[in-house]
Amino acid sequence: MAKPIFTSKLLLFGEYGILKGFDALAIPFPKYTGKLEIRNEGTDRWLPGLLEYIKTVRHKLNSKFDLIKLEHEIKSGLKFISNIPFNAGLGSSGALIAALFHRYSAGTRKYLEIELKLLNHDLGILESYFHKKSSGIDPLVSFLNVPVLFTKGEGPKLLDKNILNYPNGYKFFLINSNSLGNTADLVTLLKGYLENSIFLSRFREAYQHSNNAISYMLSGDKKGLFDSFRGISEFQFKNMKQYIPSNVRELFKTGLEHGHFYIKLCGSGGGGHYLGITGNVEHIKKYLDSCIEIIDI
Repeated sequence: MAKPIFTSKLLLFGEYGILKGFDALAIPFPKYTGKLEIRNEGTDRWLPGLLEYIKTVRHKLNSKFDLIKLEHEIKSGLKFISNIPFNAGLGSSGALIAALFHRYSAGTRKYLEIELKLLNHDLGILESYFHKKSSGIDPLVSFLNVPVLFTKGEGPKLLDKNILNYPNGYKFFLINSNSLGNTADLVTLLKGYLENSIFLSRFREAYQHSNNAISYMLSGDKKGLFDSFRGISEFQFKNMKQYIPSNVRELFKTGLEHGHFYIKLCGSGGGGHYLGITGNVEHIKKYLDSCIEIIDI
């Protein structure tokens, strides 16, 4: 039988905003995938540590984990075979957690039918091994392979793959910074920033743009989407310098100066990939030598 395959994800909107109750929208990104396989090629980089971690948090999970099977298969050469770039904002750890949950948890269908929040909770607990505290967004999108909208007080809402009413004429694209980020450290850093009242006020204003961008995207308002994207980009460029490598900052600046495209964080930042939007890909290609993917809207 074919092994279940789990996709990477793109967090289109909501990076860090979710810490303060703002919305988030994430979609599967099938360009990159991963799956579990048993191979006789030494020990997997992450699985032994994850096994020990799951032993310490299993009492917090709604679904039981078959730790005996997991431990046996790790000793037999279990590997997570993946081409998802690590520490790059594309959900590599989320795909791994989704694969583990699929293979070793009991009652997955039961919890899906009763309450999606329970599944999201369990996946967040497990992914916290990588990020200290995880919202569970990444593994949920990888596990279900559908777009997911997170709203304050309501938790995750699944969107049909065809429900996103993308405005014609605009495209998302990815920029590869060719450097790595560190989500746990960057989250800690931002929490410190948020204790500053001036930064917090600017943050709230910027992430209202993020909420608006989601609404405009789902309603098909291309001008509203583009303008809101600019608002996020401008805030991050001015106030989150440590989250943007110098080579990508130049692209942020060029976009804000010329208005042909805008760039924002794609995940935690600090390296990895960055998300852009444009109305004319051909026109901006001269600025985008490091672009690795054009994503149709």
